[in-house]
Amino acid sequence: MTRGAKGLLGFTENGFEEVEAALEAIVVVDTVGAGDTVGAIIVEAIVKSGVAAIHGLELEKVLHRAAVAAAITCSRAGAEPPRAHELREALER
Repeated sequence: MTRGAKGLLGFTENGFEEVEAALEAIVVVDTVGAGDTVGAIIVEAIVKSGVAAIHGLELEKVLHRAAVAAAITCSRAGAEPPRAHELREALER
């Protein structure tokens, strides 16, 4: 569940994980595409690991990655998600 500046929630049959929005290092220019970016990161994780593997700490990592990607999208005009290298660099900071 996307919650804008309040972050993300991810639900499983055993509970949920919550991560904060990654907005502290950006200026929000446009929120168009932020939710789609989150969805793309979640689909990427499902394709890579399978839906059954995404729970607990792994879900938290996926949600954090999605929050950072969405923040990058929000820092740009239009629905322009980050390139792989941009997301990788942002996660390394």
